[in-house]
Formats: sequence, structure tokens, C-alpha cells
Amino acid sequence: MKSRRRLVFITTGLLTGGAEMMLWHLLTRLPRSDFEPIVVSLRAEGPMRSRFEQAGITVCSPEMNPAVPNPLAWWRLLRLVRALQPDILQGWMYHANVAASWCSRFLKDTRLFFSIHNSIYRLEDEKFITGLVIKRGAALSPRTERVIYCAHSTASQHEALGYSPQRTLVIPNGFDTDIFKPDPEARQLLRGELKASSDTLLMGLIARFDPHKDHETFFAAARLVADALPEARFVLAGKGVDPSNSILAHLTARHSLQEHVCLLGERRDIPAIMAGLDVLISSSSSEALPSVVGEALACEVPCVVTDVGDSKVLASSGGQVVPPRDPKALAQAAIEIGRRPPQERQALGASGRAHIVRNFSISTMVRAYSDLYSSGNQSNKAV
Repeated sequence: MKSRRRLVFITTGLLTGGAEMMLWHLLTRLPRSDFEPIVVSLRAEGPMRSRFEQAGITVCSPEMNPAVPNPLAWWRLLRLVRALQPDILQGWMYHANVAASWCSRFLKDTRLFFSIHNSIYRLEDEKFITGLVIKRGAALSPRTERVIYCAHSTASQHEALGYSPQRTLVIPNGFDTDIFKPDPEARQLLRGELKASSDTLLMGLIARFDPHKDHETFFAAARLVADALPEARFVLAGKGVDPSNSILAHLTARHSLQEHVCLLGERRDIPAIMAGLDVLISSSSSEALPSVVGEALACEVPCVVTDVGDSKVLASSGGQVVPPRDPKALAQAAIEIGRRPPQERQALGASGRAHIVRNFSISTMVRAYSDLYSSGNQSNKAV
């Protein structure tokens, strides 16, 4: 047996999404004495690539578009993976799962795992090609040793779509509680940047611009919150969330929130922004295990979340849970927390951080993957 197991992770791409960040956290923390991680990105470029390489992790790519059939690109992928001679082949997201399964057919004694980080409420809501890939993944799932899900709700949803329940394993995402932590200075720094007074109530939505994040419900709720709490301002950050976004500009004007909304765009200082908030709001209509909720709670920031995915599992000890697509309920919960004295909000946030540290730390996630990869138990792998 080799002294170290070579782990080849096939991922769809290397953008700055939650699944990619979880992969980076995992690979930078797996013990190098036991594992040699390598990333194969189906798409060549992406902002996360340099972060992996700076951490000493090899990244390579067949430079393919997984949504467009190209036999030459698939041949390049197979040649690349076979040359790496993996002990373990781990798919990371839908297209990569199918690619990993195909490559595994040409490998000997290689353990195969799928990984799914998306929630899915209606297959019809997905892009046509993505829907086909999801169905193909379900058909291939019995060939894996395990299909790893980041949330129990995600596992249930995919089992209903035909993914093998015998292969299900839930490993929740972990949160870096050393980076995301309370920071009294962050509150004043954020207010200084926004030219807001020290008693301004900052409520944040930290999410890329995407239909699943349901910015429309957030803005409708924000109008109700501003009516009840005139001192409130709403801080939005994420890819596509900037003043050039015509849809957000329209929503701001429609709800007369020009004096209340701050659109910060994509930022690299999210821990500082998060720690500077008074309340984190997640208005999503679809989630798995939302990173921003765990990160806010780790900063002792209480949360108002919609009851999608495992959001309520995260926020049960540090906030309130409301139905999705219900602006009135979202606003009422935000108003209730916003009206609490600062020491009560802090106590609620502290309870949330204790819950995250105890159940959703990065070290807990890494240990679960490490134990799985080290087990060598292939009794559940189909031949």
C-alpha cells in the first residue's frame, strides 16, 4: 500500500462559490502525511485556481465545457486522470460527478465518490442540460462508494430523484471559526466606510445575484423594516450586487429605499463585513447548507433565515426561521430582533456561535472526510 493516498478531485470549475470554497478548506487542511490532493477542473480558469496553487495543491484541466459534448475534450480528461493514477476519485458537483464516474470505468482499484452541494426543489427549475446531468448522476450513483451531501435536506431531495439511498452519507459543510469571529472594531470600520452613525442598525444580505437568493422578497421586506426601524440600513454584497445592476436599481427605486440600501458588490473582506452587521438576513428560496448563515453566526451575528435546506438547523440557536417568499414574515422577524437591546442581540449571536463551533467547525468536516478516505472499506462499492 502506498504511504500516501492520492486523491484526485474532479470539479466543474474554480469560481468563488460555496462548493469551491469548501473544497479549498478541505484540501488545505487534509493531512499531507496521509493524502496527496490534486484538483482537476473541467473548466480551465477561475479565480480560485491561484489560491489552490499558492497552497501547494496541483491544479490541472482538460479545458472542456462540461455542458457541450466534445469527444476530444473527454479523451483529454481520461488521459489526464489515468496519468494521475488516483487511489480515490472524488467528483465535486453534478457535471464533475458524471465525469468522475466515466473515468473510473477505465481505472483499476480506484474508489469513487460523488459530492453534491446543491439543493433542488423542482428539476424543472434547472437548466435543461443540468437537469439531464442530475438524472444521469442518479443512474450512476449505485456505482459509487458514497454520495456525500452537505445537508440532510439535500440528501432527501436527491434520493427522491433516484439517487441511491444505500450510498448516502451526509458530511455538513464546516465554517472557519478562527476567521469568522466576533470583531468589535469591524462594527465601527464598516459604519465608517458607509458614513453611518454608531447607532445605525445594519442588516445584511451577503449573496451573489441569483434568482435562488430571492432579492425581490428581501427588498419588499426591507421596506417594511425601514418603516418600523427608520435607523436601519441594508448592506448587500456579492457577485453582481452593485449599482450597475439594473434589476436591483429598479427594486431600490420601487420600494423607495435609496437612503437605506448600500450595494457593495463582490468583496474579499467578507469576515469583516459580516462581523460589522447587527443582523444577517437570508431570503433564499432555495439553499442546501448556506455558508453565509454559518459564517454570520460564527461572528455572533443573529440571523433571520427562510426555511429552506438546512438553514433552520444552523440558525435554530441564533435567530429566527420564517417561510420562504414571505416578505411580511421576513420583515417581522428582522424587526423583532432589531428592536432588541444590543446586549440581547449579542447574547443571541453568542448562542449561535456556540452552536456552530460545537457542530459545524472546519475541523469536524475535515475529520469526517479524512476518516472516510482512510477507511479503505469498499464493501458498499458496486462492481
